[in-house]
Amino acid sequence: MQRADAAAALIRTLSLVRLSDTLRRPMPFAAELAMVRVEGTDLGHLKPLLDKIEPYARTGIPGTTQLRQEFVRCSIRCPAAVLGRG
Repeated sequence: MQRADAAAALIRTLSLVRLSDTLRRPMPFAAELAMVRVEGTDLGHLKPLLDKIEPYARTGIPGTTQLRQEFVRCSIRCPAAVLGRG
């Protein structure tokens, strides 16, 4: 039993490390999140944090470069829309 507990703890730790690594890049992380949330795993204080990022699991969380590009596109379109030209 002790060996099984140690193996489960190791798998959970590795899953969290993999999720953390994936979250550093603007890419989907649904598989990594699913591994962390394996049935029967006590997530404790991590559960509310994982719940917050879950809506982005299939698309990823945009990085600063992507957000900057979207901001530039919007800033170009917005004045035209306000003036009735967009």
